[in-house]
Amino acid sequence: MPALLHAGPVQTTTDAPTSRPDDRAGAWWAPAREDRHRQACARVVLAVPGVTVSHASAAALHGLPVPVRLGAVEVTRVVHRWRPGVRGALVRVVRRPPGAVVLGGVPVTSVARTVVDVARTRPSPVALTVADAALRAGLVSAEELDEEVDRAGAGPGVRAARRVVAHADGRSRSPEESVSRARLLEAGVALPVLHPSPTDAGPGVAFWWPRHGAAGRLVPAGHAARGHPWTVEGRVRVVAWTWADALAGAPVVARLGAAGVR
Repeated sequence: MPALLHAGPVQTTTDAPTSRPDDRAGAWWAPAREDRHRQACARVVLAVPGVTVSHASAAALHGLPVPVRLGAVEVTRVVHRWRPGVRGALVRVVRRPPGAVVLGGVPVTSVARTVVDVARTRPSPVALTVADAALRAGLVSAEELDEEVDRAGAGPGVRAARRVVAHADGRSRSPEESVSRARLLEAGVALPVLHPSPTDAGPGVAFWWPRHGAAGRLVPAGHAARGHPWTVEGRVRVVAWTWADALAGAPVVARLGAAGVR
């Protein structure tokens, strides 16, 4: 068997949530890492017949942004066909075969199943980023996600997956916007209207809270407001935050709270 990239001891799980990922900006998926991980996925599938690439590994193969450092290839296998001895793979066992497609000769869980699997096993910023991107790219519909999460029943992580699916929105244009919305969800802050008309909320605004007379936008590092948490543009209080602020969550929540958004 050829040596696998990121080789390590196999772990077997029954869909229990994985550890919290590295949310630093440098951890976002890069093309070079995607190519290496794709090769690792193909090698695991060749070494272990009957497995399907799944979870965050499947998201990467579907071309979805994965805000996590991936090491071991994540695969799913039907429980009665399980055999040990796989290195470089995180194997999850299931009772029924997952819906799968073939990408470049590699069996991969369907986009809907992939989104739900990620939502069951990863923190909400990761999960909402993947779900938003799948909807934005037209790879899956909201109805398909609803059906897939219903098929998951009441297993581990399903409640979290339902929440992600309920709030996934293809109008979110970037991972930064998805992470920002996930942090608001975690804090119980009212969710905004995405990308309103400039005549309603002003130019360059990604988030709008019409009831609060407030809007928000993402800005490059070093461009967020200093001192006062918001500025006035027309009749709207505009809150600005950076990618680092979105990752942290608390600065965004605090600035919006100062602008009356809770």
